[in-house]
Amino acid sequence: MTVLLLNFNEYGVTEIGDKSLVILTREIASENYKKGDLVIVEKVAYEAIKEGDEIFAYSVDNRQKVNIEVGIVKDLFPTEKSIAYKNGAGFSQEYIIGKATATYHDIGLYLSFIESKWGFLFIVLVPCFIIFIYEIYALVVEIRYGDEEDDEETPKKVEKTISEESPKVEETVKEEIKAEKPMEVEEPTKEEEPKEEEAPKVEKFKIE
Repeated sequence: MTVLLLNFNEYGVTEIGDKSLVILTREIASENYKKGDLVIVEKVAYEAIKEGDEIFAYSVDNRQKVNIEVGIVKDLFPTEKSIAYKNGAGFSQEYIIGKATATYHDIGLYLSFIESKWGFLFIVLVPCFIIFIYEIYALVVEIRYGDEEDDEETPKKVEKTISEESPKVEETVKEEIKAEKPMEVEEPTKEEEPKEEEAPKVEKFKIE
């Protein structure tokens, strides 16, 4: 849609390269086209136009309203670089659009709405406004309730962490206990009691 609007020419018709997207908003004097058709018109050089060609052109009325005309070329005026239809209508080179290359029936009705100010409003501005309001709402909710949610979730996270770590800690302690060997308590050695020295035997002598 943006591409269509950015490529409007001075007559309010989308023009991309040598092709113009002509929307027939009214009935014209031709059996080949009807109101609501989208006609792809390719630009042609004045020198390539011949008598009998079907040519599209712009016409501007007294109220400066632009209309689309189509007709069969009857006369060519090379000096003025203008043409005349069989019905007598004349157009200079600057108003000549070109020859039709493709026609899409009823597509012009939808495209004309899209290119209108109401189409731009509902298709572009309204969705953008809704998205903008939603982003502001989400930001306000985050600022207002974000801290409270964090405070509520913190004890739960701590409790969960403790419950998850407790079995691991208990298992680790058990493994450490198993790994440690019991300390051997050395019994105090009994000191050998000093033996009592035997008294020297005294031999008894008989006195004769």
